Amino acid sequence: LMQQMVDEVVVYCKVGCGWTGRLDACPTHEQTCPKTLLIAAQMRFASLERHIVMVEEETCPKALLIEALTRIASLERQLAMVGEERDELKMQIAQQQQQQRQQQPPQGAQPAAQGMSAGGHLNAAVFAAVSPAVGKRMLGEK
Repeated sequence: LMQQMVDEVVVYCKVGCGWTGRLDACPTHEQTCPKTLLIAAQMRFASLERHIVMVEEETCPKALLIEALTRIASLERQLAMVGEERDELKMQIAQQQQQQRQQQPPQGAQPAAQGMSAGGHLNAAVFAAVSPAVGKRMLGEK
């Protein structure tokens, strides 16, 4: 009789979801309490987030990423410098060609001693500065 009276006592949910009921119904409520289930889900979510961060750090550490980005930036700077050098060489070639056209002998003149026009020597010298192999070929050297 005493236990029956105790079981009939009205209690409130321990986690504060707003449920009220008999003491003997409390264990059943605790298994289905929405607030308890929400707290459990939030804890599981936080645990999964921590796990994801750990996996990401293992597979792609920030230090390696920073190193790769630094290397890319360095290569981009080098590429820009090569492009500038290429443009400068193109300009030098154009100037040399302009000088060659101005120095060409008149139509019907005899070629130079090596069988090339004076302008041919100028082009070979320009190409030798850019690519020694091409310059040697143009001069007839091996």
